Amino acid sequence: MRILLNKGKLPNEPSRIISEAIVDLFTTKVEGLPYPNTYSYGFDTRCPSSRMSNCFGHGGSTGPIAVADKDKKIIITILTNRGHPDVKNNKIDAYKSKIADAIM
Repeated sequence: MRILLNKGKLPNEPSRIISEAIVDLFTTKVEGLPYPNTYSYGFDTRCPSSRMSNCFGHGGSTGPIAVADKDKKIIITILTNRGHPDVKNNKIDAYKSKIADAIM
């Protein structure tokens, strides 16, 4: 995610690893679809915090999320285990935005 936040380069490195156009394609919401969409070609673009505005990230099916804000240049990773004590446990979902707000 650090490379994506830096438009395809590692900070303080002159060479580009991924083209800026590919980074934009994979981190910017696809517009103009005939249905509501929050996804880019690579990530979800919803922000977990009301204090974030230009996000891309991934929410894992077992509970963790990793999200980056392109404007604020910050990455948040929240590690949780939704699968305990069973896979239908979604209680942590109510707290993810509160945790992200507290971090921001």
